[in-house]
Amino acid sequence: MSFSLPEVLVRLRPGAKWKVLDIDDYESIEWNDTSQTKPSKEECDAMQTQLKRERLLEDMRDQRNILLDKSDKYTVIDFPHATEEAKQMWLDYRQALRDLPSLLTINDDNSTNAWVTNQFANTLSSGDGLIISDLPGYFMKGEKAVIKIIGDCNFEDEIRYLDVSGQQTDEANAVHIAAFVGCTYHCG
Repeated sequence: MSFSLPEVLVRLRPGAKWKVLDIDDYESIEWNDTSQTKPSKEECDAMQTQLKRERLLEDMRDQRNILLDKSDKYTVIDFPHATEEAKQMWLDYRQALRDLPSLLTINDDNSTNAWVTNQFANTLSSGDGLIISDLPGYFMKGEKAVIKIIGDCNFEDEIRYLDVSGQQTDEANAVHIAAFVGCTYHCG
């Protein structure tokens, strides 16, 4: 996913007058505007990164909205769920879909990371599904996954210690451990 220099310039300097000879070469910009300054290469690179993040989040929201639409029927009051637990699982899944964009960290290279706890699993394997934890701001291993972990996790690297409510604490008072892991959005 790449954005051309004209797309970047339009966002950085709306209404400015310029000409680009090569849509991928900063040096080819002919700046013709006297009311706005030509953006630096660094500004253009930063905007390129921002546009990529925005597109990634937009795509994620679009996929999420499709999944919400497909699961609407499970929230109808008279839908015949087999058990109350099955009903709650669908409600939790839909809430996780709505919360997802705010719980992921999108990195400069457009990879994503999330904090996952060791609730119900002391190790995680690449491909394990993650659901929203009952500890605010965290994921845990579970069914009806909205994201999947990339790589294995043994809760030893990039960790934080959590108390029973999910607040950070020291190792001596920890009830859970959370690790910052690579993940992918799981659509379906």
